Amino acid sequence: METTSPALGGVFCMYVACSLFAMLNVVTGVFVQSVLKSQAADRDLFMVSNARELFQSLDDGIDSSMTWEVFESKVDEPHIQAFLSAIDVDPCEARGCSGCWTWTAQVASQLMSEALGLIV
Repeated sequence: METTSPALGGVFCMYVACSLFAMLNVVTGVFVQSVLKSQAADRDLFMVSNARELFQSLDDGIDSSMTWEVFESKVDEPHIQAFLSAIDVDPCEARGCSGCWTWTAQVASQLMSEALGLIV
């Protein structure tokens, strides 16, 4: 066998190092993407669960409707505060909204499940 020049050996080492770096970068990217997807699914399930728990805690259960006054009375409960923080709403801002509205639990649950792509 013939000898190769040291410069060519250096170029080959750089090629191997860059290829290894690129492969490890792809593996890391795939891992991070799967973790982010899992975290997003967990967050969505957490929000749906808290919304459902809110409606189940009403007097008539899941078939009841919620007025603004009922919502304001429940906004201090820990699971409601966790839900509001999960959707990036400050509880003080939630209290400050004016007007009267009514939500039925079935409509809210259906909207949440459609928006999150989950079956409730």
